[in-house]
Amino acid sequence: MKTRFLCASALSVMVLIAPALALTAQQRDAKLDHIADLIRDHYVYKDKALKIADSVRALKADPSIIAITDEGQLATLLSEKLTPYDRHFHVTWRAPSPSQQQAAAAPDLAAEEAFMRQVNYGFDEVKRLPGNIGYLRFSFFADFDTALTGKKTPEARKTAEAALAFMANCDAVIFDLRQNGGGSPAMIDLLLSPFFKDKVLLNRFYQREGDRTEEFYTLTNYTGPKRSDVPLFVLISGRTASAAEEFAYDVQTQKRGTLIGDVTYGGANPGDFVDAGDGFAIFISTGAAINPITGTNWEAVGVKPDIAVPQDQAMSRANIEALKAILAKPAAGRDYTAQRWALEQEEALLHPPKPQALEPFAGQYMARSVELKDGALYFVRDRAPQVKLVPLGPDLFGGEGVPDRRFQFARDAQGKVERLTVRDASGGSTVFTRTTP
Repeated sequence: MKTRFLCASALSVMVLIAPALALTAQQRDAKLDHIADLIRDHYVYKDKALKIADSVRALKADPSIIAITDEGQLATLLSEKLTPYDRHFHVTWRAPSPSQQQAAAAPDLAAEEAFMRQVNYGFDEVKRLPGNIGYLRFSFFADFDTALTGKKTPEARKTAEAALAFMANCDAVIFDLRQNGGGSPAMIDLLLSPFFKDKVLLNRFYQREGDRTEEFYTLTNYTGPKRSDVPLFVLISGRTASAAEEFAYDVQTQKRGTLIGDVTYGGANPGDFVDAGDGFAIFISTGAAINPITGTNWEAVGVKPDIAVPQDQAMSRANIEALKAILAKPAAGRDYTAQRWALEQEEALLHPPKPQALEPFAGQYMARSVELKDGALYFVRDRAPQVKLVPLGPDLFGGEGVPDRRFQFARDAQGKVERLTVRDASGGSTVFTRTTP
């Protein structure tokens, strides 16, 4: 059985809305027996598998199970009952049909590939943030054959390498896994390959089938730029699960980067869906992760962040930490005004300066204007996008989304605002004299 984690995208394909069917007590008990047998025969730990199987059979007398009369409810409740034993247990049901049964016997690889293209192999967003920070957000780890390169390079790998190439010149990198539900360790190995100088053993998986252990390394056939010294940050949350947790755990145990956010879901054991008949399927963990450094994994406990903050504050904190890391090791002969300004603005957003009256700044400044709307100032220039001003200090503002610009107001001897100077981080500046009272 192929090593993989439970993947949110795969689950979305399997769980379709379908009309529930009437379920007799005999059918329900038979299904519990069959699922118990599957767990007994496939779950990674044989001794634990027997106990879990016995607990499933005992559910025949559970009032909440007895009250169920349709397959969909049974699948949902079984998932809830099994999750405490292993966070990867998941039971699904969909109304069976001849075409679906045929598809189960012979998967439609073309349809699967079309779906993966449609969701861009899990990659949702890659961009360059102010201060020259690379940012990559993806929702699952797509699978591919790591041995295939050149003209045979899989599309999933091409997509991932394109994202990495986009960030190749960035001074720090942020991986956003807060909404990532897992997937394939192959993608983990690829995405971490640029960030280590040499080949590194990232993880091991013990597999019950064959009583064997597999080892997973960074890829020696990765030919893109190496970024072994670039500061690395990983955003995590309680939704970060499975393979996404391994990615975070690998970064943490290798001391290669900083995890920021909440404790993760806590699902460490890989496996696959097993057909349980009559439209049922169950994800069973057939293996167990064994980190080469800690000798254990994150099952049930999750991966703990290095910097614990609510997940909705993780991005801001990562920006701050990334900018500090860049400024801590400046390269000779390079100007870091843009990074310094970006850091000052990010910190001002987190800890706003002492409030000041905004009305005195509003007015016309030659061909530009400053408008006060909904308690905030906006810099307005013809048909260009308006810039919301971020207070940084007395008479000084930054620009939301453009921290490489500064807006400095000047006052006359009577304290009335008379001039606006717009500066950019490269050293340029333009002065606008106020033209309205």
